[in-house]
Amino acid sequence: MSTVEGVQAAIVAIKRKIPFILAAILLISGVFEAVNFLVFGGESASIGDLCAAVVKILIGLFIIFDPKRSLLRSVGFYAISLGLSRVIDSVILLGEPSDVMFIAAIVMIALGVNLFVSGYNYLHDTSRGRFGMTMGSAALDLMMILMIVITFTSGDGSDEEFRTMIVYCISVVQYTLILIIMDSDEFRFSSLKEKSVRKLDEVRLTYTLTPGMHVSRDDALVLKHMFDDRSSWSAVEDGGPVECERKLWIFEEKVASVMILQKWKGSDRIYVTMAADDKGTILQANRFWITDVVADDPDDGTFMNVRLYADGAMLSNISVEKEAVE
Repeated sequence: MSTVEGVQAAIVAIKRKIPFILAAILLISGVFEAVNFLVFGGESASIGDLCAAVVKILIGLFIIFDPKRSLLRSVGFYAISLGLSRVIDSVILLGEPSDVMFIAAIVMIALGVNLFVSGYNYLHDTSRGRFGMTMGSAALDLMMILMIVITFTSGDGSDEEFRTMIVYCISVVQYTLILIIMDSDEFRFSSLKEKSVRKLDEVRLTYTLTPGMHVSRDDALVLKHMFDDRSSWSAVEDGGPVECERKLWIFEEKVASVMILQKWKGSDRIYVTMAADDKGTILQANRFWITDVVADDPDDGTFMNVRLYADGAMLSNISVEKEAVE
């Protein structure tokens, strides 16, 4: 196994463990907060702290033993836990005499409810999940960082204050983890709405040759030389009209489509089939032919665009993917 393959395998393995990582963070946080309340107590301790800790522990255990465990469900329950515990913690602050603390409590309750509802909706695969959790987590993350700064600059350095700082730091880790997960490609395209949008993009890319499409340089060379060099093409001997064919992938942002080039017997045209993928029977496809291809530079190493023509009419301009600078 190569180094690249090893790294990719490690990333896949880590992604599979995300539900357990989320559960572990909830359990660690819940146990710490419960011990902090039961053992150390303190003037600022309240029954709400214990309730919030119990919520985290119970949901953490549920994520581990969930018979329907998946990334979506685990993140949804994780957000529900953080949102509910934040509401419980913040309700206690409503009784504070300070107007600033009262306003902060109202804001955190609203953010906690938003995170709770977003997590609940994500369990049902609705489109609000990712946006709601991202915004709510980012706001709560900033609030926790602000609380850390305030505690650090105006505190007395007591042991109780130190334990409170640890709770705030754990909260920052919890909310930051949601932001990281929400920004991953797997989660961007995992909700029902986002899957539908991506599928529509695949259909659009299949039927519309847009200016934003690009191919790798190797595939661009296949396009450029489709009429004079078909040495890399596969011979087809199934008794049909196809003499040889070549498959290549064409991209537009995160959406990919397969382009199947075919040379038919007795024809100078190149027939093209565009499809969302090449797995199994192709049901949704767009077919057309090409009679000429022109690159913007005759040098195979420097050309950046390939224009496809059909009987004098330009079908599309496909760009060459820029190589990463080492």
